[in-house]
Amino acid sequence: MTGSIDDGALLVTGSYAGEWGWRIALAADGESVTLRMENVVPASAATEDFAGGPYDVMVTELRRP
Repeated sequence: MTGSIDDGALLVTGSYAGEWGWRIALAADGESVTLRMENVVPASAATEDFAGGPYDVMVTELRRP
């Protein structure tokens, strides 16, 4: 697992089952906080319909009332 800050967002990445991966990003802009979780499919598991790479598993945006 690794972590970094990129363009003001906290990013955490990891891997599982060999080449497969996941990413979690937490970003805030003063009015809202966004939490995004992605699964990362390796190129070796690509199909005709999906070339591999990340896809959203969950996206949550929290806003102030």
